Amino acid sequence: MGSSKTKPYMIVGWKKYFNSSNPIIDKYLSKYGLEFIEQTFRKIQRAHTTKKPYTLLIKFRDSDAVSILHQNEYKSALEMMLQFCIRIEYYELCSEIESYIKNMDKRKRRNVKKVVREFATI
Repeated sequence: MGSSKTKPYMIVGWKKYFNSSNPIIDKYLSKYGLEFIEQTFRKIQRAHTTKKPYTLLIKFRDSDAVSILHQNEYKSALEMMLQFCIRIEYYELCSEIESYIKNMDKRKRRNVKKVVREFATI
């Protein structure tokens, strides 16, 4: 009679992983920062495109801790990632992130204009 219960996860904040003064995090980011940012950028893109209310940003190895990013935080996370990319001087990814942020803003403005037009026809 096995139980299929899953262990609950402890949710931790995500911001410190993009703007850290913690030596352990800094060491990890200096070694894997580019890979981490690229993977995280893709996760946020996918979540934003599919209109997910949140995405699992980080699942810590050998830990019950996870970091979740909510839909209203997607843009601010991308902006922090952009600053990190500038700091590690990976300008190709910087450009891609910056372009995605601009497109997010354009889509938002288009959606607002559409709602205003629809409201005006009522």
